[in-house]
Amino acid sequence: MTAPNFLTDFDATQYTALSFLLAIITITLPKGSLLRKGVLTLQILCVIQAYVVHPLTEAHNSAVTYTTGLLLGNLTARYADRLYLHIPEGEFHRVNEAGTKEHATNLPWTQKLWWATELLGVTRGIGWDWRVTGIPKARAQTRSRFLTVRSVKYIFMYTGLYLTGRIAEAIRMGWPSVEPAPLRETVIAITSNSVFLHLFIVAGYAIAIYSHFGVMTIPLSLVCVELQIGPRGWQETEHWPPNFGSLGAAYSIRRFWGHADPQQLHDTG
Repeated sequence: MTAPNFLTDFDATQYTALSFLLAIITITLPKGSLLRKGVLTLQILCVIQAYVVHPLTEAHNSAVTYTTGLLLGNLTARYADRLYLHIPEGEFHRVNEAGTKEHATNLPWTQKLWWATELLGVTRGIGWDWRVTGIPKARAQTRSRFLTVRSVKYIFMYTGLYLTGRIAEAIRMGWPSVEPAPLRETVIAITSNSVFLHLFIVAGYAIAIYSHFGVMTIPLSLVCVELQIGPRGWQETEHWPPNFGSLGAAYSIRRFWGHADPQQLHDTG
């Protein structure tokens, strides 16, 4: 059994994950050191490979490829802003409860590792000196209520995804499990109506878009808040405000993109 070839045996998803890990390691290493420059070069190579590598097989999951492409574009902009074009320790600072900026150069390497992880992982700058505007206000919650609400939301989110997939498959197959035949014909007539299909497609897209962010952020918030692990800011409930703002504030295109759109996209780089 031969070892995998770094340049040929990895797929885009693996290169994307490796580039993120190497970016964290790069920031953790001493500023200006030869080792840091070497790891940064390797990290850039992984980003390039993620863009140009081909799927390993013809049966490669297209959904994974699509999601990886979206994530890679987001991360590339983030790398450019927080790693390539700036020296992160001098440009970006966490802000403590007293409003004082914390300097990463004074942190031991274990704390700096979490600092780098949060710097590259956070999208809205909550708890940092570059916090974006328009973030929905998070309600004050106890830890137990936060965990309960997020868990219920996660269950409903996956239930919506599951039902959307099953209904779509049933419409495509002609509802074969519905009996008797007259009832099946009635269901087919209703679900094949253009009005129903348009409403179902819009609802399906809404569930998919909402879940696209929640599928990652909700489990991460549950783990960090419940177990009190990860970057310091992620252990507090107020650092996990809603991903979407209120639709009541979206009465114009500008306000929609400033207040009600996916908040995770407010600052990609």
